[in-house]
Amino acid sequence: LGGCAPCPRPLIFEAAIFADMACTGKPLAVRRERIARGRSRRPAVVLDLDASSARLWSPSDPHLYGLRYRLLDGSRVVDEVTSYIGLRTVSCVGEHIFLNGEPTYLRLVLDQGYYSDGLWTAPSKRALLRDIELAKCLGFNGARLHQKVFEPWYFHYADLLGFLVVSEYPDWPGDKTRRWLLPEAYKRMVKAEWRAVVEHLHNHTSIIMWTALNEVGPSGGWAHNRGAGGGFRNYKDAAARRRIIRDHEGFVTSLVTTLRRADLQCRPVIECS
Repeated sequence: LGGCAPCPRPLIFEAAIFADMACTGKPLAVRRERIARGRSRRPAVVLDLDASSARLWSPSDPHLYGLRYRLLDGSRVVDEVTSYIGLRTVSCVGEHIFLNGEPTYLRLVLDQGYYSDGLWTAPSKRALLRDIELAKCLGFNGARLHQKVFEPWYFHYADLLGFLVVSEYPDWPGDKTRRWLLPEAYKRMVKAEWRAVVEHLHNHTSIIMWTALNEVGPSGGWAHNRGAGGGFRNYKDAAARRRIIRDHEGFVTSLVTTLRRADLQCRPVIECS
């Protein structure tokens, strides 16, 4: 036994929050947790701030707190990364959106994310920032990012500028408007990709809600949604329509549940199908 090497001391994970994004001055709160070497478990720490003195993020005051994470070996800093966080609440009561407990009127532009020199990919970070700046100059306080998962830099700039965002997903399974009769493989893909989208973006303060689906209609919907008397009420017979609606409602319910479970902030979910 005397020849056994001593067990290495555990590493320390440290999280600290600062009053500004630059992480200067004395931290407002610091927490540490020991991490056994060789363990893959992610550390979880809770930083407590006095709610009465917190500076809440809003379009008129998009304040962001600085975050610093450190991995310590004794007093030696092994690694360090900084980030930021905004403090705000968002909820939906009836048809009204409340930001930080106050009703907020959404003046949103529908942003399709098209660029003449990049199509659906922004040609530069500056192009993303300019979209937000132009929308704010025109009096909008946010955007619904339509049928596209936007680039991460867009959400970063929205966080900085206090721009409210409704995040969406490109939910098109093919055909002209083939959306009521959805293939099972497509349903599985949508749920998996939506979960990945939420887990990737949910820390952005500017995102205040998700739009799960958009304008879902029957298979071959172009032929059933034009001219006098057109529409889903003329699609096959009543029993077939009820069956299609019931199956679709089951998928939508499952999809919305997936979004809510993935989002630690429990944002509202809009379903526009």
